[in-house]
Amino acid sequence: MMKLINFTPIVDKLYAYLYLGEYWLFNADLKKAEESVEDLEDFFEQSQGIPKRYSLMVNMAKTELEMMKRFNSNM
Repeated sequence: MMKLINFTPIVDKLYAYLYLGEYWLFNADLKKAEESVEDLEDFFEQSQGIPKRYSLMVNMAKTELEMMKRFNSNM
């Protein structure tokens, strides 16, 4: 039987970075949102225990930030 590795606390921290970025986007603070997304990306790259499939979440956060920057620059 395969032993499962418990990586829940690491993934929880990854989600905390994600939700913080979402909070700043919701409040239209693009500077702080960008900092949060950079922190999310750095944490993901430096953490050894996060499965690679979570990179999709990081990429989606970066894409959302770029979309919001473009939407706000057109207003």
